[in-house]
Amino acid sequence: MSANRGTMPSLSVVSPPRRRPSTEVAFVALFREAAAAIEAHPAGAITLHSLPERLSSSPRQLRRAFAEVGGTTFGSFLREVRMARAAGLLTETSLPVHEIAAGVGYTEPSQFTKASAARTASRRPPTGYAVRVVRDGQLAQRALEIAVSR
Repeated sequence: MSANRGTMPSLSVVSPPRRRPSTEVAFVALFREAAAAIEAHPAGAITLHSLPERLSSSPRQLRRAFAEVGGTTFGSFLREVRMARAAGLLTETSLPVHEIAAGVGYTEPSQFTKASAARTASRRPPTGYAVRVVRDGQLAQRALEIAVSR
């Protein structure tokens, strides 16, 4: 009989397998291609299932690329790109909110309003955001005119 009878064998700690450098490079490339496609056409019908098809990938790989390379989710990235584009349109144009919503990929203005209110700290609807930015811009312009005239 063995002296070790009844004791557990010692197990060595195994570190998770490392990826090949080519896998890392592929994830970075996939993330960059996907991000560029979203930024180029944020109003398009872009989904986690339609985009990988165009990039010769899979939804799982795309999800992993966004998580590991981008530090975010596909949905969060898409929302941020759309909201950034909408913020620009709200401040630089006089388009109605429903046209801006459609222009950044929201089929219903209420979806856009909900998404934009959730994104802003004040929970301000898009029209309130545009009014504040214009008002603040006018105040800043007036302050600059006063400072220059002194």
